[in-house]
Amino acid sequence: MSPIKLPSETPPAQYDVIVVGGGPVGLVLGYQLAKFNISVCVPEKHDKESGGSYGRAITLFPRTCELLEQLDLIQPMLQQGHPGRVWTFMENITGTAFDFALVLRQMYTEAILREKLQTVGTAYYPATECVDYEIDPDAGNNYPVTVTCIDHRTQSNIILKGKYLVGADGGRSFVRKQANIPFDGDTSEDQWIRIDGIVETDMPISRAYGPSAIESKTHGNVLWAPLDHGATRIGYAYTPEIAARYPDGVTQEVAETEAIRAMAPFHVRFTEVHWWTL
Repeated sequence: MSPIKLPSETPPAQYDVIVVGGGPVGLVLGYQLAKFNISVCVPEKHDKESGGSYGRAITLFPRTCELLEQLDLIQPMLQQGHPGRVWTFMENITGTAFDFALVLRQMYTEAILREKLQTVGTAYYPATECVDYEIDPDAGNNYPVTVTCIDHRTQSNIILKGKYLVGADGGRSFVRKQANIPFDGDTSEDQWIRIDGIVETDMPISRAYGPSAIESKTHGNVLWAPLDHGATRIGYAYTPEIAARYPDGVTQEVAETEAIRAMAPFHVRFTEVHWWTL
């Protein structure tokens, strides 16, 4: 992937839209707005270009793929992703060329979208965190939004002005909290361990299933998901029984060991671990 072109040290102060958050939603929105000749910038607080691995979301369903195709975004994702057709509703779907779920880890989806941003001239600010914003009700359409960001690479402040501000900064959105907008919904106390990596296994045609659920006598419902780039994700519930076995907490070794146990009677061996989480 070609390097991200950073904005200059004295970036244009004014944009039509400031999109806070460089995840898939923020990146797609920034790209789409630019296609309509709307000036936009996307500050993202994490330094996602540094090469760190993270898994997170993995599945793009058919309607999402159709919409991405309309924006000329889907082709590089198809080249990297893994098609999944395990669900009955997916096997019987009609009226679309995307009769599968595309499995592509979020870090690769975002890398593709960042490259696309470059083609439309959208300013992308990595490692740049929104720490404050103000809205001047008397400014009218004259850039009433002032956003203060910190560039964590240089520890310097960046001031951005815009006509509109979009919070695409996730479930713990700073933008939403500052605006006192509630985040309605249910929460769960359930915890899952997920681990991604390259595996060797004696499970027959192992990359033909998935993402799928396997019932384990010891671990209950286990996620088996063939991923992009030849990797696989295994996920299972973090139960009180597992917690009791490891009083010092969960480590990568623990996540790997329990994933191997969860897949019995099949044998699994990790030759690489890309990412894990609890």
